[in-house]
Amino acid sequence: MFERYTERARRVLFFARYEADRLGGLAIETEHLLLGLLREGKGITSRIFAASPGSLEQIRKRVDGGAPIAEPVVAADPPEIPFSAETKRVLLLAAEEADRLLHNHIGTEHLLLGLLREERSRAASILIEHGFRLATVRDDIVILLQQEETLPPFPGGKPDRPPSYEVHISPTTRREEEGTVSREAHDYWMRLGEELKPIIAELYGVDETRIDVPAALDLRSRYDFVVVLPRPESRHTTEHLVQQAIEKHFRLVITRETRAMDVIVVTAPDGVKATRLLEEAGGGMMGSFREFQVDTRVRPLPAMRELMRQAFSRGECGVFGSGTTVADFCKGLEHNLGRLFVDETGLTGIYDQLELRGNAERFEDVLQALRDQLGLVATPDRRDVMMLVVRQT
Repeated sequence: MFERYTERARRVLFFARYEADRLGGLAIETEHLLLGLLREGKGITSRIFAASPGSLEQIRKRVDGGAPIAEPVVAADPPEIPFSAETKRVLLLAAEEADRLLHNHIGTEHLLLGLLREERSRAASILIEHGFRLATVRDDIVILLQQEETLPPFPGGKPDRPPSYEVHISPTTRREEEGTVSREAHDYWMRLGEELKPIIAELYGVDETRIDVPAALDLRSRYDFVVVLPRPESRHTTEHLVQQAIEKHFRLVITRETRAMDVIVVTAPDGVKATRLLEEAGGGMMGSFREFQVDTRVRPLPAMRELMRQAFSRGECGVFGSGTTVADFCKGLEHNLGRLFVDETGLTGIYDQLELRGNAERFEDVLQALRDQLGLVATPDRRDVMMLVVRQT
């Protein structure tokens, strides 16, 4: 269910669960989802709230009767709080709104529209009291998305290039602070402003941590990758074309090899604590929450993984999973912390919630936090690991 959710939308669900717990709710209601949207505070939805006649504080007080909004914390034994039936309908309506706008993702803006469409909900009543109207908000979202569009040569998202099976690779003209652009459909594939290693990781389906590249290979330069196909093709076919083009352009040989590597072995001698094992596999999600800012005046910009490690040590980010397995949670740790994690817990169940929140100065403190918060024992060791090996010819 949550595969299409953006990171911000997933943060909203995380905050909604916290708000339900803070207010003593037995379920995550629509008003908790509204508070989650207010707390997330970024993106298109935050701009819509900022332009509303009423203040955000007035909306908050209307929901909780003026109770102070505390900072999110992780309890030693977090409650098992499900979505209410009304909130589940909001999530379905949010997906419908994304489809209506022809969006592949579900973002915070779609959650806001979903709340407004569930007209009898308490959240919708509060929003309407403060001047929000479904049609107006929908139009505002379209306008704001158009304003955020930074690629006028690509109307509708599709690059303006003659169709062919040739993949165009060139140094990017995008400034570093502009970030990257990722768009694709059945008849085109485009990545702008990307470094080489993340592209290889995406195309070969591995985490960057499991890629071995030679020191001489330039990993800091950023490129544009664009192909417009003569006819619709499968994702596998398109990605194979881009793989071949990258290997040819950069003169690379890419293979998979099993190697003995330094890893963090994760076990659970006493099981996983502070979570509930689900009987059925629902729509799970994995993500990270990040609340730190980057000074774009610093050159070169730090690598995101380094920023994540620093932010984790300050308690500003973490890793969470809802309806997920221990194996997938370990992959999330690997992705965010930049170290190889190997799951040897032997646990295959799907858990209601797995969460690690940072407050550690050293990596050893992170491992201790895993034990304290989840009962997972993480031990440095060596294991045979399948690696993606990249070599230049």
